[in-house]
Amino acid sequence: MSASSLSYLSLLIVAIAALVAPLVAELVPRNLLPPVVLEVVAGMILGPQMTGWLHVDVPVEILSLMGLGFLLFLAGMELTPSSLWNRPARLGLLAYVLAVGLSFPLAIVLKAAGAHGDLRILAIALTSTSLGVVVPVLRDAGESGSRFGQTVLATATIGEFTSLLLFTVLFSADPKSTPVQVIYVVGLAASGFIAIVVIRWWWGSRWFSSALTRLDETTSQLRVRAAFVLLLSFTTLVNGFGLTSVLGTFVAGIVLRVANEKTTSAVQERYMAKLSAIGFGFVVPVFFIVTGAQLDIRDVVTSGKTALLVPLILVCMVVARGLTSTLLLRGELSGRGALAAGAFQATSLTFPIIVATVGINLHFLSPPTAAALITAGLLSVVVMPALALLLRPWEGIHRSSLEHRGRV
Repeated sequence: MSASSLSYLSLLIVAIAALVAPLVAELVPRNLLPPVVLEVVAGMILGPQMTGWLHVDVPVEILSLMGLGFLLFLAGMELTPSSLWNRPARLGLLAYVLAVGLSFPLAIVLKAAGAHGDLRILAIALTSTSLGVVVPVLRDAGESGSRFGQTVLATATIGEFTSLLLFTVLFSADPKSTPVQVIYVVGLAASGFIAIVVIRWWWGSRWFSSALTRLDETTSQLRVRAAFVLLLSFTTLVNGFGLTSVLGTFVAGIVLRVANEKTTSAVQERYMAKLSAIGFGFVVPVFFIVTGAQLDIRDVVTSGKTALLVPLILVCMVVARGLTSTLLLRGELSGRGALAAGAFQATSLTFPIIVATVGINLHFLSPPTAAALITAGLLSVVVMPALALLLRPWEGIHRSSLEHRGRV
């Protein structure tokens, strides 16, 4: 069979798995199993570790990378600007600082238990939240725009974005010094601010605004094309800075959301629906399925010592990320809401995959420890969102507290 035929066959297998996953998820009572979990599991079954039906070649890998980028791009667009600097967001930042402080003694415990790797990389791996997993779960639950959902999203954003920044500065594959990497991050932030100003001015100009109105609902789909230009611009910019590309896609989503604040809600809803259809309807499932196919769990299965690391890493994730978030959000949410928010914050798969990949390439992590880290992340995606969904309803938010403090 030719290489092109293998690519088409692999894409067909991925498309079928993406179609079946949400149908199977519907069979689980109370929707406790998110489709993204089944997509990862489907990838594991179809990949070389089990059946070997799915061959991840270059075209499939490129689509997978597009899926990751588009996932974080949409995650950035989900956030309302006010949710990034209100009281819950400040508490989320404090929770992250506490998580970092707590992660180092937990990393020492992991090393004592047999984890082989740099102490810093083990610690940072415990501090993130997979925004790309939390966003689809909240969207399917109809909560992404609620007070509870925005609180969870703001806290998760801080967890993932700050972890990516810290990891990039400390462990970038680009052999530049840490001060230079910090300058690059500052340059990225400045670029985002300039982009907001330019896009607001350009999109608000009479000529381009008229063009958007004329061509938005035609085959030109001008707004969608503009979104891709922005996404790829920031991805290219970030790669030029020597930073991880997922930072660029996430920043692009935030920039586009802020730049479009003045458009009508109807236009924003149609715009988001189109982008979501492209992302969640096509490229995002490819990322999750390919992620499952690329998981090498042989070290976990064949080594008892490595297998014992998996639940221990998961417990450390829950303590470092979930417990700190639950404690600090108690004053903003009800008891059930704070527990659910903590469970969402302890959901982490995307970042452990990035840490494991870079850690192995730079010899900061041993392959067995990297496999245990990814497997623990997969378990967190299976267990923690389901636990959060079991705690519904989340409506018991201290509304008077939020209304008063939201102005602060």
